[in-house]
Amino acid sequence: MKIKNISMTTMIMIAMVLGIVSGIVVGPAIGNIRAIGDIFLRLIQMTVVILVMGAVIEAVGQIAPKDLGKLGGKIFSLFMISTVISAIIGIILAEIIQPGAGIDVKLTSATDIVAPQQTIYEMVVNFFPKNIIEGHDCRQYDSMHCFFFTFWYGPKFI
Repeated sequence: MKIKNISMTTMIMIAMVLGIVSGIVVGPAIGNIRAIGDIFLRLIQMTVVILVMGAVIEAVGQIAPKDLGKLGGKIFSLFMISTVISAIIGIILAEIIQPGAGIDVKLTSATDIVAPQQTIYEMVVNFFPKNIIEGHDCRQYDSMHCFFFTFWYGPKFI
């Protein structure tokens, strides 16, 4: 059997079908090794940040320094405009929907709040950050952090 004659797309599709079939056949019995799959997914997610940063650094590095300021101004303006529009939409929807209107504040107490307990499984999986930024102090993935970091350091690599 010659694997070299099969295209990469065909091999990926075959692997996907085999994964689906094995997931259906094995089902819940695979729960004991679920942590391995979750760790693998986190490591893949971590590489996405690196790839995005590399692509943005390369793109920014190819822009002429005089055009970089114009581009930065346009991006910042677009970001601010979209933020203002989002805030206006949020305020309008909050006024229309009135979230929390039927809740009695007296029924809720601060003493009722309990910190969620992590299982050993969650602790082990959380040892592996989804991305480098999260592993260094950020708590959630935010593509804007990645973009601004690479936009700032990209020209310095020229």
